[in-house]
Amino acid sequence: MLSFAFTSGSSGWPLVLFLALFAIGYGGLNVLRPVLVREYFGRTHFGTIFGLIIGINFIGNVVGPVLGGWAYDHWGTYQGIWLIMAGLPLLALVLILAISPVNNTSLVNKSQATHKPA
Repeated sequence: MLSFAFTSGSSGWPLVLFLALFAIGYGGLNVLRPVLVREYFGRTHFGTIFGLIIGINFIGNVVGPVLGGWAYDHWGTYQGIWLIMAGLPLLALVLILAISPVNNTSLVNKSQATHKPA
């Protein structure tokens, strides 16, 4: 996102950096997102939590372009909105680091205790 904030009509080199980082980040996100949900929240409510994450992502995809258009209409540039959008992942990172993964061993033991063979 910072690459977009610092791209001008005469200089497009930040977009090359964006393309290189976006490819790695997007591919990694698609693979790691379900793994991280499983590690942090366990399997019990995986579908609910993952669906909530995807739903929030969808809302961002719908609101983002409208917000970008509003920002350009009011500020005359996209730079402010790109800087805000670059800060949101930093906020998400802080929130992710504030939680701890579930103890997978206790989940396995709990599952075995409640599902005894007949």
